[in-house]
Amino acid sequence: IGLGVAIFVVIILIALTYASINKLKGSELTLSLDGNLNSGFKNLLVIEDGGKVFVPIREVADYFGYKSYNGNYANKSENSDECYIESKNEIVTFVVDSEEIEKINPSNSEVTYFTINDPVKKINDKLYIEMDGIEIAYNLNASYDESKNRLVLETMDYIMGQNKADILGNGLAI
Repeated sequence: IGLGVAIFVVIILIALTYASINKLKGSELTLSLDGNLNSGFKNLLVIEDGGKVFVPIREVADYFGYKSYNGNYANKSENSDECYIESKNEIVTFVVDSEEIEKINPSNSEVTYFTINDPVKKINDKLYIEMDGIEIAYNLNASYDESKNRLVLETMDYIMGQNKADILGNGLAI
């Protein structure tokens, strides 16, 4: 009887350990970028107490087809409290502690300002913005499903591709 009880206890302990591991795995953040899981991008994020997600501006630029630079675009400085990203269609500037993002249209030099919820932060010598800022800066849609602990990022190209039939069906051009 003693051996049977010991085996039963070991089986119960294994089952509890397995259930605990699966529960922990289920609470781990998953990140989907344009419909694909992306652990490389996810590993760049800083998540503060309270669930705010901050993204390193320069380190994610390549994911969205932008080039990134230290400093100020207008002054061509190397100030580590400023940075900018650049695509063929726009230049976007960021300054530490600012709640404003500046977008410049390179074809006509038109400047547009956007206000973000949290100021640009400097963490370990890198500039970060919160999720609303990443949406504005990189022209994408970001959504967070708290029940699944899943962050979904979709670029405009991806969204257009997913909705191409509807867009063309309404007589619009892509």
